[in-house]
Order: sequence, then structure tokens, then C-alpha cells
Amino acid sequence: MSASRDYVDTMRRWFHDVVRNPGAWLSMSLMFLLVALPVVTWGCACALLAIYAEKQASGKKFKCWPECRTFFSTRTALFGLLFGLVDIIFVLAFVLSLTSLFARDATILSRLLSCVFLWIDALYLLSGIYRYPLLTANRELSFVAVLSKSILLTVSNAPNVVLIFMAGLCVAMVSFCAGILLFAFLPGALALLHRYNYQAKFSGDVGELGEQKELWD
Repeated sequence: MSASRDYVDTMRRWFHDVVRNPGAWLSMSLMFLLVALPVVTWGCACALLAIYAEKQASGKKFKCWPECRTFFSTRTALFGLLFGLVDIIFVLAFVLSLTSLFARDATILSRLLSCVFLWIDALYLLSGIYRYPLLTANRELSFVAVLSKSILLTVSNAPNVVLIFMAGLCVAMVSFCAGILLFAFLPGALALLHRYNYQAKFSGDVGELGEQKELWD
């Protein structure tokens, strides 16, 4: 499936779900905010949100307390925690690189190094579009395998990643203009967007990454 067809299918299914089930993405966002509140649990919140989005996209019911209790006893929760910590490090590195790039006393060499690190940081952060859906859909993969495959998917599907990123940016801008709805809408809506993008990529072609397994039946 081409990038344009992936994008059209993703946006069509995402928009239909968001309009039809507003309570779902609102509850997803609330759950995310509660789990991510300590900040260091950001990755766990993203992984749990990906599971919720997978259930929602498949038309299955997500029972919050039992699902959360089961989730935090799995290896996926540990990997999510580690990925979250790495996410925080890369966000800080991105900010530092950007600051260094525009510093008045920066040398040409430091600016070049800042540009290189900015590209590396951006690549890793963009790979989050695939990382958490991949982590929860393929629980047999190791930490390094999830990381490497998500980056490879990001590079090999660059046009689609840019389109999904721009769509997510538009959602963020609308949410920001709506004020408090930023917190009520954004996490759940983006999780559903990333999940439908993942499904559009691998629909009918699950063998590319091995058999996709649900975290729990």
C-alpha cells in the first residue's frame, strides 16, 4: 500500500472513530494523564494508551482497572518505562541542540554538530509513531528490536510519517486553541491516529514483522 493510500485510510478511520466515540478518546486521555503524572512514567502511559487504542480500533472493550493492573506486571510495562526515560533524554537533547545552534558565541563546528544531533533527535522522536504500537502489538520483541524496527519503519515510510506528523500537529494546534481541551483531547486522539496508521501499514501483511499478538485477550 502506498503512502498516500495509507494516509487516506488512516485519516478516514481515525476521523470516523473520533466523531463517533468522543467518550473513548476522552477517557483515554484522562487515563494517560493520570499514569504520566509522575513524568518518569511517561513511557508506561504511552504503552498503556497504545493498548487502549488497539482495543478501541478493534471494537473491543477496555476495562481500565483490570487492564492497568495486568499491564504493570508485564515486560511491556518495563520496556515502556525505559522508552519513556529515553524519550525524555532525547527531548532534552533536542532542546539543548536547538539552543546551541542559535547561540551567539557558537562556532561553525558546534553548529554543525548541533544540526547532526537535531536530525538524530528528530528521527528518534518521530519513530514514536511506530514504537509504542509496535511494542504492544509484538510483545515477543526485545527492547533493542522494537527500537531498531521502529526507526527502520520511520525511515522506510518517511512520506507517510511526515503526513501523520503534520496531521498530529494540526490536532495539537486545534487542541491548543481550545484551551483546556488540549489535555482532554490530544493524547487519546493522537494514540488512535498512530494506531490506525500502524494498522494501515500492516493490514494484510503482518508477516513483515512476525505474527502480531495482542497483549491480552
